Amino acid sequence: METIREKTGGAWNFSSGALYPLLKRMERDGLIRGYSDGERNVYEITEEGRAALAKAKDKLAALLENWDNYRGLLEDFVGKEELVRLSVVGYQNQFRFLKDAVMLLDRPEAFDLLRRVKVEVDTQLYWINNKLNEVNK
Repeated sequence: METIREKTGGAWNFSSGALYPLLKRMERDGLIRGYSDGERNVYEITEEGRAALAKAKDKLAALLENWDNYRGLLEDFVGKEELVRLSVVGYQNQFRFLKDAVMLLDRPEAFDLLRRVKVEVDTQLYWINNKLNEVNK
């Protein structure tokens, strides 16, 4: 539980009363396999769990790729101002995540990823600069 807390910066702060039923359900569903090493309970992902994880990643990717389709709905739920605030926070979090992810990659992969990100960021900065120039006129 401490590892989850550390890796999420405290965002996921499970109590054992919440975590263990979740782990048991995942074990019952065949997604993980649990055992005791004598000192603690250890859980590892199964092949079925890896397949479910891959499917979840695909769903998340589809959601992110179709962001424009969901923006209007979110705007209705939280309002324009809050959506803008959440977008800025999300952008900041994505950038922090990107920095951490790049550190996990081998140098050629990291270089390629950063080059692609730079092109996207340059495009976004161009748009931001144009908007700032419009406001300053």
